[in-house]
Amino acid sequence: MQKFIFLFQKNLLLQFLLIFVLWFIGRSIALTLHLSFLGNLIGLVLLFVLLAKKIIPLKKVDHAAKILLLEMPLFLIPAILAITIHPEFFGFLGLKILAVIFIGTLAVMLVTAFIVDLSFRKTEGEKKND
Repeated sequence: MQKFIFLFQKNLLLQFLLIFVLWFIGRSIALTLHLSFLGNLIGLVLLFVLLAKKIIPLKKVDHAAKILLLEMPLFLIPAILAITIHPEFFGFLGLKILAVIFIGTLAVMLVTAFIVDLSFRKTEGEKKND
């Protein structure tokens, strides 16, 4: 049994497989019972219960879970999905959109920095007058 646990700790593919199996079980339950919420939530609850009851040691899924959490923003950003649906974004149109995003982000950052600096100076000025 110790070899089996050690194998899971060192083999990232087995850790991903375990998480995938729990996701698949949750999805199957949701589809079979015609539930109104996603099966991945059921899989997540299954994983939580198995970890809480110490049926699955945290070390068995720790490394794979950290990698998934690091990559999660890529799955949540709608712009990434738009690129996969609209390949024309890889051309000149994509460059124009990228420029607008960059300039807009820069403008928001500069205005925010200016307001924070102005507020900080006003607060410091009030402290000196007291």
